[in-house]
Amino acid sequence: MKRELIKRYVFVMILISVMTVNYRNNLLDVGNTLFSYFQEDSETLVTGMIIADRQGIDTLKYGLSRYCDSSGELFSLDNRGGGFLTDDNWSGGYSIWEPKILLSNNIYTQTYAVPGNYVRFGSKESVLICDAWADDPYYVVLLDKAQPLDPDQYGSLQDMVLLDQNGAACPAGAVLNYCSQYGLQGKVFRRWAGCLSSGIEETVKVLHTFCSAVTAFVFVLIVLLIRKKYDGLMGACFYITFLLSPWIVNFARNLYWVEFTWFIPMLIGLICSIYVADRKKRLLCYFAAFIAIAVKCLCGYEYISVIMMGMCSFLLADFIMCRFVEHDSVKAKLLFRTLFIIGCCALMGFIAAGCIHAYYRGGGDVLQGIGNIIRQDAVRRIQGVADETGGASVNARVWTVCGLYTRFSTEIITGLSGNLFPLLCIAPICIFVCDRRKKCMNRNDVILYFVFMAASVSWFVLAKGHSYVHLHMNYVLWYFGYIQICIYVILKRIRSYVKSPEKDNS
Repeated sequence: MKRELIKRYVFVMILISVMTVNYRNNLLDVGNTLFSYFQEDSETLVTGMIIADRQGIDTLKYGLSRYCDSSGELFSLDNRGGGFLTDDNWSGGYSIWEPKILLSNNIYTQTYAVPGNYVRFGSKESVLICDAWADDPYYVVLLDKAQPLDPDQYGSLQDMVLLDQNGAACPAGAVLNYCSQYGLQGKVFRRWAGCLSSGIEETVKVLHTFCSAVTAFVFVLIVLLIRKKYDGLMGACFYITFLLSPWIVNFARNLYWVEFTWFIPMLIGLICSIYVADRKKRLLCYFAAFIAIAVKCLCGYEYISVIMMGMCSFLLADFIMCRFVEHDSVKAKLLFRTLFIIGCCALMGFIAAGCIHAYYRGGGDVLQGIGNIIRQDAVRRIQGVADETGGASVNARVWTVCGLYTRFSTEIITGLSGNLFPLLCIAPICIFVCDRRKKCMNRNDVILYFVFMAASVSWFVLAKGHSYVHLHMNYVLWYFGYIQICIYVILKRIRSYVKSPEKDNS
């Protein structure tokens, strides 16, 4: 018995390890060219906070901020800021004709590169700033010199230090708070990074490994519970899809997106559906649902409709099955009550996170903060912004947006072309129709298919504007169970064909 238990633990650890390594290094899909830089700009909202914290810069109240210095805003650890201009008039940010330097126009230069302060160059010479003005996207600084400055003599502007009027060094950078969410992930990772003595690149690698491992752990738990509730084939379909989806892999290690927070609610809903008859476990799931949704919303509101529906999907499928197929009114009532309560707990988690965010957004006035969030964030995500697409995102129809996401820009999973996605969606329906004619249709598979489809599509519908603009990332929403069920139904049919001749011969 102990030997069997050890074998199971070893098997589970192997499953988690394989996922973790793939999420951390993308070893199984050389064609996934997006991996190395995927959503780097979003992640720097976290890494910028870590850099600012190590430099002793006040990061104020939010957990996420855009870090900037004289070269520009931080959008990648490998390429900080926009650099310094070189053209017919400028050489690495130095004017060829006048005693001027050209910096990035941002909150840092506007605050510290001002008349009366000094610029200390790499040559260690300090020069007074006579005047400064914005010329978007640049910031022109006029220096107290009679002639243009020689870049070879004064050194790269990357080594420049701004000094105040007393000659004291100004901060190396500044942060611009990202106010669209509370930014819990930034607060947690910044504090953790403060305990590490390694450089910023090594620290980020440690945090990437953590996110990859936790995401893998959550997925393996989901897979094992699906195997317990349904069968091994469905569990295998979920595992393979989670392992080989380029979209799941790309998001898994990202410090901004913290992908595991998307799927913990699904894990909780799955546990609740398995142990729905156990009152104590139901109560624990209610509390866990509140915490999980609150944490997710404190890390960001993106995809929240899909995440909340993903949490309820297994329970909803069970309810539909009991109420309309099995006609078990007693269990159907229990499932409906469970769905209602866990849904209310999730909504309360959303509201609690929103109120915390609103407190900061409104400067201590929660109602004012809620108004700001609705006007400046919610409307933008739901309706879209005319400035981003010339009004196309606002005017686009729901069917048009959903249609955009049927044309995959990548492989569905490694080795399965994105061009096959429409076929992958239609094949299960054809199987259902054939089975119905033969009077052997598995109604539970039909229910799961449409429930998970509704969950995935919900964001395309409710956040039409966001989905229209973010084609570079929202394909991941199909992986909240829908693609897994499609693959499962197809493989299940193939398996039945393979086994049927054996039954005939016997």
